[in-house]
Amino acid sequence: MFMSFAFIFINGEAITLYRGCRYVAKKRTKALHGILQFCGFVLASFGLKAAWDSHDYAKPPIPNLYSFHSWMGISTFSLFILQFLGGFLTYALPYASMDLRKKAMPYHRLTGIVILLLTFTSAMLGYSEKAAWAFKCWTQNKEFCPVLFFGNVFAFSMVCYVITVFLIVIQPEWIRKPLPGEGPVPVNEEESAHED
Repeated sequence: MFMSFAFIFINGEAITLYRGCRYVAKKRTKALHGILQFCGFVLASFGLKAAWDSHDYAKPPIPNLYSFHSWMGISTFSLFILQFLGGFLTYALPYASMDLRKKAMPYHRLTGIVILLLTFTSAMLGYSEKAAWAFKCWTQNKEFCPVLFFGNVFAFSMVCYVITVFLIVIQPEWIRKPLPGEGPVPVNEEESAHED
C-alpha cells in the first residue's frame, strides 16, 4: 500500500499540481511539487523496506528480486531517485542556468510521466501476483471473497486515477502560464532577462 500510495497517488498529485494550481505563485507551486515528491520518496522507501523484510522474515524466507514485478519496482524506484535528484539539482538549487532549465524541462516532464506509467505497471503486476498466489479463497476454494473484491476495486481505482492524471497532463491548454508580474528566478544578473 505504501508503494502504491507513494508512487501512484502522491506522484500523480505532484505531476498534476502545475495544472491545478495555475494561479498560485510558481515559487510556491515548485516548492509543493518538491515536497510531494520527497514525501513520495520517503513513503516508497518504507514500502520497499517492508516488502524486502516480508521476504527475509517469512518462514521459510522468500528470495528477493525473483519476479518481474520486483525487477520493475526496483528499476522504477531507481529511476525515480535519479529524476528526483536531477529535478532538485536543476530546478531547486540556483546553480543551473535558465537555458539548461528550459532544455531539461521537456525531459523532466516526460520522465515523470514514464515513471508514473512504470509505477502503475509494477503495481498491476504486484496485484496480479498477490491475487494469483496469496488470496486463498480464490486459489484454493475457487470463491470470490471480500479480500479479492476489495483488491480488484483498489486495482481498478488505480487504473482510473492514472488515466485521469494522463488526460490532465496531455492537455496543452492546461499547461501553467506565467502569472502577471511573475518573472523568472535568475541565477545571476546576466540571466535576469531569460524565462524559467
